[in-house]
Amino acid sequence: MHKLFKLIFITCILFCSCSNDDNPSERGSILPKRIKVGVYYFGGWAGVNALSEVPEEQEWAKDAPTHLTKSLFYEYSDRQPIWGWRDDSLEIMEEQIDLAADNGIDFFMFCWYWSNDKGSINNERIDNFSAHKCIDLYLKAKNKHRLKFGILIANHEGAEIVGEENWVEAVRCLSQYFKDEQYITIDGKPCLSIFNPNGLNQKERDTMQKTALALNIDSLSIVACGSAPNAKEYQYRTHYNAIPVGDNKGNPERDYDDLLEVTEREWVVTSQPYIPSVSVGWDPRPWKEWRNGEKADTNGWYFVNNTPEKFKSSLLRAAEWIEAYPEATVKEKMVMIYAWNEFGEGGYLVPSKGDEDGEHLRMIKEVVHSAKSDAQ
Repeated sequence: MHKLFKLIFITCILFCSCSNDDNPSERGSILPKRIKVGVYYFGGWAGVNALSEVPEEQEWAKDAPTHLTKSLFYEYSDRQPIWGWRDDSLEIMEEQIDLAADNGIDFFMFCWYWSNDKGSINNERIDNFSAHKCIDLYLKAKNKHRLKFGILIANHEGAEIVGEENWVEAVRCLSQYFKDEQYITIDGKPCLSIFNPNGLNQKERDTMQKTALALNIDSLSIVACGSAPNAKEYQYRTHYNAIPVGDNKGNPERDYDDLLEVTEREWVVTSQPYIPSVSVGWDPRPWKEWRNGEKADTNGWYFVNNTPEKFKSSLLRAAEWIEAYPEATVKEKMVMIYAWNEFGEGGYLVPSKGDEDGEHLRMIKEVVHSAKSDAQ
């Protein structure tokens, strides 16, 4: 069944490529890539759901992954990937690698978690944590050579790293990935992104670099992921998803154009190289019901009308910003996209029940292989 979906999707891509006058292949050749594209990959679609053994929840939770909610299953079923809610098989990972590579994506940025919140390292828990299953599957994939990978340390509540020695242990634990030939680099050094950059001071970053050198790694390119006060002290900066925060005053619905405006406002020229981020969307309403059945904070906004064309335009503007200000970004011309598979938050590129053709995903290839004169 998975292979049938894949065949249908690829056939659709080929058909659209042949019928699209703006596609570079129609002009006789594929143009060189303008940008290097990374996508954030969330590993919450594996493991055992907390409600899997609750009798009244069996219809949806029995075989559900950890982060599927009742609301997501029933009310937002259009977000379900074409292969189903679970992604924890080698076959599905290999399909995802092909889908990403075929559509102009260069690397997955996997979310990685320190399993003992604010505690010492627990290698056994880290190794067996279901959200890391995707990394293991990627490393085993026969086609992993088609797509590179990187690590984003999700340094937030529930998986927070505290203390210099624990950051040293994190580097030691992650060194196996840094040494992989497929690991993404900036300036020739392994790229390590830190969500919630306030949790890591300069002394701790210096110690991490010393640890990397001691492990025969040519130091690290450490990237602050977010707008925390000390983010500007890092070597590089980017965002996971730059969204407005505040009181929605009972009117949570806003247009996707507003989200793009907030996102693109972060693309500023400073002495610190910035990796521009582009958002597919933000609609976390399925997360308003937590996995334990409690209601989340109803403040904040969600965004509608996130059409493929609007997404494409934002990605194109990111490419143009990089070309206009090469000194303000990394020489690899990276762009980060939120996200590959944040279904609960409404930011995803994978083909789904509501979009079996993967319209947003196809836009990436059109941009990365476009010429400068293609700007609309």
